[in-house]
Amino acid sequence: MKKLISILFLLSVAFALISCGDKKDDGGTKSEGAAVSGEKSSAQKKSKKLLPSRIIYSGWVLYEERSDGKMYAVEQAVNGDAVKLYAEDDDNPEQKKAVRRLQSGEEDEFNFVRVNYEGKDYWTRDIFVSPANSGELYVAMEDVLAYSKPDGISITSTTVKEGSAVAARKNAKQDGYVQCIIYNGNPFGREIYLNEESLCDYENALQILNAINLMEEIASDSSNTNEKNIAETSAVLSEITSAILNLNFNLNDEKQQKVHSWITGKIAASDAVKVLLSEDVLKLPLFAEYESAEQIENSDSSDSDAEDFFEGE
Repeated sequence: MKKLISILFLLSVAFALISCGDKKDDGGTKSEGAAVSGEKSSAQKKSKKLLPSRIIYSGWVLYEERSDGKMYAVEQAVNGDAVKLYAEDDDNPEQKKAVRRLQSGEEDEFNFVRVNYEGKDYWTRDIFVSPANSGELYVAMEDVLAYSKPDGISITSTTVKEGSAVAARKNAKQDGYVQCIIYNGNPFGREIYLNEESLCDYENALQILNAINLMEEIASDSSNTNEKNIAETSAVLSEITSAILNLNFNLNDEKQQKVHSWITGKIAASDAVKVLLSEDVLKLPLFAEYESAEQIENSDSSDSDAEDFFEGE
């Protein structure tokens, strides 16, 4: 009997200790609660598939859901950035209705999908991403007319501007056209057809264009301090240089030659970028064709150009 009482006493103590432990977790800090929630969330996510997709709208499009159940924009992304959609077994994205809260206090309810962007999980509105399994990327090398069918006849009123990124599925090419997805304010975008000859499928090309744009923004921003300018410029130059070094072309291929000329022209057209890139980078074969063309153009310049330049002085 004494043994039984002792066992019961020990069990009651153990139960009390366990109960205290539960209460401590419940009454812990928000960060502790977030960690527990994150563990459960991670366990749930592991059962879902991650499918390739693309951001199709530039801006503050990445959200986090906070304890009040509302979505808050926390990160920016650029049109063309790669993401992965959390999806069910049938490839349908994980979705939920939620209230988006702006800094102004304005609130609206929208449909959100869960994504993984650069290794981190976020929510985004379904209008800002392409469908599941559409992770291929193309960049327009010129203004391109959009077609509703790949027939050269079904022209739409939409034009994809030079330098714009568009998403596509694998094996999206058909009769000289590529079936692409662009932003139009509807869930998962709008499908169109673009002429394949006007598109570049080098992902580094988009990285270079974005870096050039950022470089020009930095150069034109008078609010930047010198130290900030130097730091940001160095980071962007590093990005451009890395992207350039990873570009390989077969200049015997007509399409690759066109892409090569377009990219080198874009880089060299930005005076800030061309001046700041190291001489070693500018000596790469990538620039040989552009520099030759530029030298010929300069040698054709007549003295009259100089006279015009100095006119009135």
